[in-house]
Amino acid sequence: METIFFYNFIISVILSLIYVFLTPDTNIYFSLIALVSNVATVYLLLYIILFFLTLPFKNKKFKFFIVSIPLYLLQLLTLTDIVLYNIFKYHINGLVLNVIFTPGGLEALDLPVSNLIYFFIVALFFMILEIFIILKSLKSERKFKKIKYIIFTLILLIVTDKLLFAYFDVKGNNSIIKVEKMYPLYLPFTCKKFAKKVLHMKIKKNFNVKLSYEKNELNYPLSSIRYKHKEKYPNIIWILLDAWRSDAFSEELTPNIFKFSEKSLVFKKHKSGGIATRYGVFSLFYGIYGTYWRKFLENKRSPVFLDFLQKLNYDFKILTSSPLTFPEFDQTVFVKLRDKIKEKRIGKTAAEKDLKITNNFISWIKSRKNNPAPFFSFIFMDAPHAKSYLPEFRKFKSDKNSNYLIIDKKNITKLKNGYLNGVITDDFLVGKILSTLDKYGFLKNSIVLISSDHGEEFYEHGHLGHTSAFTPEQNNVPLILYLPGKTHKNYMKLTCHYDIIPTIMDILGVTSPVTDYSNGINLLNKKHHKFVVASSWTNFAVIYPDYRFIFSVASYKAGLFETRDNNFKLIKDRNLFKSRIKDFAKIIFIKRQSFYLKIFFIS
Repeated sequence: METIFFYNFIISVILSLIYVFLTPDTNIYFSLIALVSNVATVYLLLYIILFFLTLPFKNKKFKFFIVSIPLYLLQLLTLTDIVLYNIFKYHINGLVLNVIFTPGGLEALDLPVSNLIYFFIVALFFMILEIFIILKSLKSERKFKKIKYIIFTLILLIVTDKLLFAYFDVKGNNSIIKVEKMYPLYLPFTCKKFAKKVLHMKIKKNFNVKLSYEKNELNYPLSSIRYKHKEKYPNIIWILLDAWRSDAFSEELTPNIFKFSEKSLVFKKHKSGGIATRYGVFSLFYGIYGTYWRKFLENKRSPVFLDFLQKLNYDFKILTSSPLTFPEFDQTVFVKLRDKIKEKRIGKTAAEKDLKITNNFISWIKSRKNNPAPFFSFIFMDAPHAKSYLPEFRKFKSDKNSNYLIIDKKNITKLKNGYLNGVITDDFLVGKILSTLDKYGFLKNSIVLISSDHGEEFYEHGHLGHTSAFTPEQNNVPLILYLPGKTHKNYMKLTCHYDIIPTIMDILGVTSPVTDYSNGINLLNKKHHKFVVASSWTNFAVIYPDYRFIFSVASYKAGLFETRDNNFKLIKDRNLFKSRIKDFAKIIFIKRQSFYLKIFFIS
């Protein structure tokens, strides 16, 4: 048993060296100490558990087999985590588990078959390696006599690692502290209070953002929606292109949307309310910060906006290429409109599904030619996100079977080209929708919004895809808003997804204060944001025109924050944060708990 653990331990240490190469600006010596310490901690815990679990078994072969299963799975998990860390710079977390275990999650990823084949080959290789280790261990007659010395050495190394981390944490050495995020399951040891009170050491001042969960019931909206009745209400059509980033909106790439924008309002500095689908779409429909997502999901609370449209007897048409079970929009945004969701998605690829829902919507629109009732329609296309496109729109050379296991900035071009071809495909489909609306006279009384849930990065700032960082590529999205009677105008002010609801609610005659149901402001007002807020799984960003502060919302990472400029370069001047404390105290930390009492404190 000890021999099996020893060989697997060596393999895990070698694999974990990849984390060191993937993380720049860290202290190499401490990184190696922490690496061995982290792997040793996991293996010592596993050894203790498996030692007692296998005590009843006398058969040596069976015991070795039982021990090898969790060790084999650990190697596969480590490899999977390394791939995630290489692409997104985070480890297996709630997001990953949500994708795996939520119905429709894996389908929404639209991974090429080649990726699954590569993973199967790697899994098979490690299985053969594990079998070889078992056979070698069985042939070894003598016991692993030096095990107690190895265990003592590893425990000594773990203690050294924790004491060094605690010391450099007191001293504020970032090259050491960064190790906390480098390795999965790494447990930092801190003792600032002890160092200050007992050892009288000078502590480098940090600004801590702490969470209190004393009261967390929803209070949304703050009061019943008041409004002035109108004789005629506009149709409202929202079209989202999944992962469509702002610089992929141009006359060359999106000629149909660009032409339509010339008679619409265009917001040039628009931000999504998040860098993941759930947070972007949530902020768009609810008009509040994406950090509320989890509590609204738990309570299955629908948005005030859609509740109000139902009260006004709107008809609904919901068409999406990805399942609405992942993210769980069937339990949040559309929880009261499940009967309006067309669940059957026809087509092998995302582009084919986009084509089908486009034709479905066009047929539905034609059938409403003599129907006076106002309607709300949500059309969510997926081609750019899936890097999928119709054959006739292959403008850029791409590879539909890009292998995410080995992709990096050196071979990213074909993957990005697939994304751009997806954007071109969806632009054509949006063009079909817009021309149909115009042909049948619907544009005379329809609000049309064209945007995205989030952007998509291709290693411009060291990341791939979305959900991983608040870079411009992941957070900046187009916003084209067509309002009947309004002429074309470009807006250069800072805007965000949660501004849409106050704008449309005002058009619908709502007289309630915006703060009763939203964190946003009316886009048509002269008032503008000093900053906007975007959310993700474990953090959120306070974005100013020239820089952004990024905070953790996970209580176990309280106090962690960083400041970055528009090129996503780290800003080390902490005085910049100090100068904005009043903004946070008076606005962010009040607004973020407006609809439930989840309160922040700054110390």
